[in-house]
Amino acid sequence: MIRTFKCNFGKDVGCSVEIDDTPPAVTSEYSQMAARKVEWTGKPTAAVMRPYVGWMNSVNQQMANEWGRKLMHVFMFDKLGQSFEIWAYEPHVPAILVARHNVPGLPDKKPTREKR
Repeated sequence: MIRTFKCNFGKDVGCSVEIDDTPPAVTSEYSQMAARKVEWTGKPTAAVMRPYVGWMNSVNQQMANEWGRKLMHVFMFDKLGQSFEIWAYEPHVPAILVARHNVPGLPDKKPTREKR
């Protein structure tokens, strides 16, 4: 079954994400969250990216909780992959920012091997 999550960011900009209800395969400690389809309405601007990350963090956390599985999501903010954030999700544990690089207006965060 496909689940659809939708969010309206205002000013005629919104996003819908389709996720297969079947958990992703476990290939390492964390599974990569795989949306089947991401569709934007309107033209998202840089101002929408922080609310988008927050919303997607809630979607990913919900799926981690339901599946009982650790997940990871890489948000890329440019076409070359030089501006990104990596987030990790564990069931019933708040999401954690693992790394950030070249995101305008925010400090970089290098990955650490800290335990939660």
